[in-house]
Amino acid sequence: MIRFYSIDWKSLFRIIVLTSLLARSLPADTLTIPEPLKLGKPGTYEVSLQSEKFITRKNKTIKGMFFLPEDLPPNPILLIFYHGSTKDQTYYQKKVGYMIERAKKYKFALLSMQNWWMLSGNDLSGADDSRIATNRIVNSLSNNNLFHPKKVYPIGFSAGGLTAAIAFQASTDPFEDPEFGKDYYELVKESYSDYEEMIKAYFSFYSKEESLYPYAGFGSFKGNFYHGYHFNLHDGVPMEKFESHWQKILKNKIIYLSVGGKDVPRVKKQVPEALEFFKNYLKGNVSYYEYPSEGHALTEKNFKDFWELINQ
Repeated sequence: MIRFYSIDWKSLFRIIVLTSLLARSLPADTLTIPEPLKLGKPGTYEVSLQSEKFITRKNKTIKGMFFLPEDLPPNPILLIFYHGSTKDQTYYQKKVGYMIERAKKYKFALLSMQNWWMLSGNDLSGADDSRIATNRIVNSLSNNNLFHPKKVYPIGFSAGGLTAAIAFQASTDPFEDPEFGKDYYELVKESYSDYEEMIKAYFSFYSKEESLYPYAGFGSFKGNFYHGYHFNLHDGVPMEKFESHWQKILKNKIIYLSVGGKDVPRVKKQVPEALEFFKNYLKGNVSYYEYPSEGHALTEKNFKDFWELINQ
C-alpha cells in the first residue's frame, strides 16, 4: 500500500492482521482479458479488473487498452502508459492515438491504463488503484509470450508521470533483499509458525499478483511529483540499512525524468524534486533530461530519448 508516514512495528502488525480479516470477507475479483489477446493476435483489446478493494472506483472496475501491433519482434518491450490530467474516463482508449502510432513505429506492446488519480478528482488512492489493476493484468499475461517479462516499463505524461513512478516504486518487492526478510521475520516471528506464513500474512490484503511486479524501470515525461505522500518505502527497513536496501532493490533499473525549459511552473519545480528523491534518497540510476525549448508536451524527442535508454 502507499506509505504516507513512518509506522512502528506493532502498528504495522495490527494493520496486517486487520487487512487479512477484511480481505477474507470481500467477494472475488473479476479479471477480464480476451482470449485472442492471450493467444498473441495483433489488435486492440479492452482489459479490466473489477475489485471491491479499490478505494476510488464507484463501480469497482478499472480498465485498460492493450495494443499489439503487427509484426512485433519476439519478446518485445511492454510500455504501460498513464495519461495526464483529465476527467474523461475513455481517454485511455479513445485519445491515445499518439501512443498507438509510436507502438507501431518502435515495435513495442502497449497497455494504456485509466489513471484514477486524476479521474477520481485528485485522490491519490486512485493512483494506487490503477497500480493494483495494472499489476494484476501484467502478471496474468507475463507467461503468454506477448512481451518480455523483464522489459516492462510504466510511463506517463504530466499527472501520469506520478502514477508511473508509483506503479514502479511501490510494486518493488522488499523481500528481494534477504537482509530485509531476515530482519522483518526476527521482529514478528512470535506471531507466525514459520517464514512462509509470515510472507502470506504480509500479502494478505493485496496478493503478490496485485502488489508486485519486477518492472525494469519507469519514465516520467514532464511529470508531477509530491514527496509528502509518496510511495511504499518498505515499512520496516531499519534506517541504518535504508540506503543499502534501496541500492539492492533499484540495481540496474532505468529511471527517466524530463522537464521542459518552457514547462509549467509546477512541473519545473517538481521534476528536480523527483530527481533528488530517486537519485540522492533512494540511490537510483536516474537519467535526467532537460529540453530548453519545450513546453508541457510529450514530444517525439522526449519519447525517442527514453526509447534509446531502454532499447539497448
